[in-house]
Amino acid sequence: QVASREDGFSYCLRRFDNVKSATPNVCAGVFERWSKLGDHPNLVQLHRCFIAQRALFFVYQYVPGAVSLKQRWNGPMPENFLWSAIAQFVSVLRRVHGNSMAVRTMDMSHVLTKTYPSQ
Repeated sequence: QVASREDGFSYCLRRFDNVKSATPNVCAGVFERWSKLGDHPNLVQLHRCFIAQRALFFVYQYVPGAVSLKQRWNGPMPENFLWSAIAQFVSVLRRVHGNSMAVRTMDMSHVLTKTYPSQ
């Protein structure tokens, strides 16, 4: 979690070190493609993409209280949760594919879910 000096909001910062083929034009292209997805309720928004100190940075919307599926579930997931998650995944995939983009992998450590006090 990082705080922006520009607007004061919190964001999630993801850093990839020693990225040799990334240029400012590549960052601009990635940002342009992902920002075309618009505001989707099941997709964390990419706020910014930049290169600094030989690293590639992605700045995403911060989702308070969210944890990854990998953190939340150690064993089998309940069927009602699975059906809800599948419907949300399909919704995101339709939006992504509708913009001529692809989701090549889906890692459970990158899929967020909100936690609630009773769970």
